[in-house]
Amino acid sequence: MNESQPTSPRLRLQALLAVPDRQRTDAQWDEITQRVVVIEFESVEQAIAVHDSPGYQAALSALGDGAERDLRSLHRSSFRLDRW
Repeated sequence: MNESQPTSPRLRLQALLAVPDRQRTDAQWDEITQRVVVIEFESVEQAIAVHDSPGYQAALSALGDGAERDLRSLHRSSFRLDRW
């Protein structure tokens, strides 16, 4: 990453959005449109319940093919966040 770029994801997004649409490079557009979301649940059952909930299913339906989704399940015992 270039040192002149903000290190915070929020600041980076603000900087990218400050560039007028017609002046953005393809790389900048790619950076704007790619997002990773991590959600921690207390249990696998809770995660499944949220995924299967009417609200989440309505959101999926509203998005249609507007987003690529890659769902993964990680168990806390398989890694330690405090190492990072």
